[in-house]
Amino acid sequence: MKKFIRQLAPFAIIMAVFFAVQWYRSAPLIAKGEPVADYSQLKRLTTEGRTVPVDSLFTDSTRPKLVYLFAPWCGVCRVSLPAVNALANERSDIEIIAVALSYESTQQVYQFANELSLTLPVYLGDNQLMSDYRVAVFPTYYLLAPDLTVVSQGVGLSTKIGLSWRLDSLADEY
Repeated sequence: MKKFIRQLAPFAIIMAVFFAVQWYRSAPLIAKGEPVADYSQLKRLTTEGRTVPVDSLFTDSTRPKLVYLFAPWCGVCRVSLPAVNALANERSDIEIIAVALSYESTQQVYQFANELSLTLPVYLGDNQLMSDYRVAVFPTYYLLAPDLTVVSQGVGLSTKIGLSWRLDSLADEY
């Protein structure tokens, strides 16, 4: 029995550290049930690399939303954004957008989006949006009800399967 406990102890410590890190990384996020801000006077990146002003991050007040907040220098974002893009192309029942933060130039964001062949709407965020959405880690994402209240949130790597499961739950609810 002591041998079993000794063998189990390292695993238990690793799991405790893992859950503590996950809790720490998600602690500052906007809480479930809280509203998020919509923004006017933002810019949307076009497929030609230009920007156009928009009145709102969101175009449809009837659908739930996935807001994916990323930085073009973020390696995890580079890995997970293609899955988000694929879901945006497959799911008409949920409005899916990406917001670039912590970037040096519009060209940097355009190059990043072009390298990943992104077709989902990409907006250029600013420090105010980053602060209001409480982004401390990239990527950060929020699943929102149609009224822009937080249903779920997360940080870090997201797979297509994991996001699809969350989106299915969101779509079933709304």
